[in-house]
Amino acid sequence: MTNEAFVQRLFDLLAVINDEDTFNAVVKIFITISYEQKVPQKNLVIKIATSHTDQRFFSETLVHLLNKNDPDMIIKALAFIKDVY
Repeated sequence: MTNEAFVQRLFDLLAVINDEDTFNAVVKIFITISYEQKVPQKNLVIKIATSHTDQRFFSETLVHLLNKNDPDMIIKALAFIKDVY
């Protein structure tokens, strides 16, 4: 089970990660955590992603990952978007 402190700390790291591959890997972790949580109201990634000061980094990378043509990641990312909106 993922806790809020873990997700919060990962979001805090987005501002200081300089390596694109590492950054993308962290965002993929967020998407996977979110995908595994089937109740949007309890989804820690959604909760933090929609209010974090660095949410722009996350959003831009989400769009970038959608363009990578990885079917598994596209399904998970679209599920995340559906849950948010």
